[in-house]
Amino acid sequence: MKIRSSLTERTLYRQRTDKSTARSNGRRLTTLTLALVLVLLLMQQAGDPEVYRKIFARLGVPITTPAGIEIPSQPDFLPVAAAKTAASADFTKLIAQLNDEDRDRLTRRLAAIRHRDPAAMAEPDEQQTALAATVASAARESGFADPTRFDAALLDADATKPELEQLRNGLQSALDATYFDTIDDGTVWNQGDFKAFYRSLERIADDDRLSDDPVYVGVVPLIEQSVSYRGRHVRMYGQAVQASQIDAKPNPFQIEDYWMVWLRPIDGSERPIVVYSPSVPPQIAALKGTGVDESGPMVDIDGIFLKRYLYRSVGGYDQAPLLVARIEPASQAAAASSEPPPRSGIAIAFAAAAMIAAAATGLWYWSFRRSQRRDHLLRQKRTQPDLKLFDELD
Repeated sequence: MKIRSSLTERTLYRQRTDKSTARSNGRRLTTLTLALVLVLLLMQQAGDPEVYRKIFARLGVPITTPAGIEIPSQPDFLPVAAAKTAASADFTKLIAQLNDEDRDRLTRRLAAIRHRDPAAMAEPDEQQTALAATVASAARESGFADPTRFDAALLDADATKPELEQLRNGLQSALDATYFDTIDDGTVWNQGDFKAFYRSLERIADDDRLSDDPVYVGVVPLIEQSVSYRGRHVRMYGQAVQASQIDAKPNPFQIEDYWMVWLRPIDGSERPIVVYSPSVPPQIAALKGTGVDESGPMVDIDGIFLKRYLYRSVGGYDQAPLLVARIEPASQAAAASSEPPPRSGIAIAFAAAAMIAAAATGLWYWSFRRSQRRDHLLRQKRTQPDLKLFDELD
């Protein structure tokens, strides 16, 4: 049983100090001190580019690039298809009305005219005449003002008038879009890849303008979003580690041979890059066709993305982005990468953190003790009886 004072309402027993608040404040201070030390260490490492390269490696963002080449700070990872003009839409509608056999015949005819094939320069036969009539009929249904011009564009191989060349280019551009519709993604080579592959090689060999705005991209986006990038003009960088020349199969695009080059990307990705090109620089042609050459040159890849290619690696089957592109040598980026901080710097950081923690602890303890003394005085003032009361007693 506790007896309370009739004057002050305070217990006559010794009051116990509640230490839970002090322990809670101590734990909070320790947590904040450790957080401060961690922040200081992170601030010290913030100037090391190697830290960022490791963090963003799997995002496919090229952190280092060949010198002299500017890359947007925010590459496009979700490419937007180029807007089609009314003319290109008309050609697309025209090609859509042709069956697969007519498209193949038109592909061979246009390729023969471009390469000035002697067979194309001869007098048109019945099949060529029938093809021209079919295309002209499809052009009439597609809303072209003068469908008869297609007869002249396809039958007269010697005609080099600008309007006829424009018709041929429009037909070929619409056909190019259909080639990529038959690509089988995530597999080895298939029959559906034939026209898109050799047509892309022809465009690279003829130095065709692919687009005005290539998409700078890494390995991971091409693997994860292959459908979005298929047929797009992309640009990448890497180190050539293997190259071999391959004889081409018979094709209407006049491709006799090409090069297969394996690249190691510079974005830190674990997957290689497979690039096919009609020609390569001498330093790349000197690479071996087997194994990995660590001394291979850095290259600039500018071309068309086709598909995810299934290849056999040491660990089993895996996938790699496959491109048909121009391959040009490029010097490795001259951006200096800072060296890891020496141990003395780390020791200084720890010492500074310890001093700051000690100062913060001392400041907190002084503030805590001052607060305790103030609370104690206020408590005494509130509970101390007024002694003047006893002066009035008899």
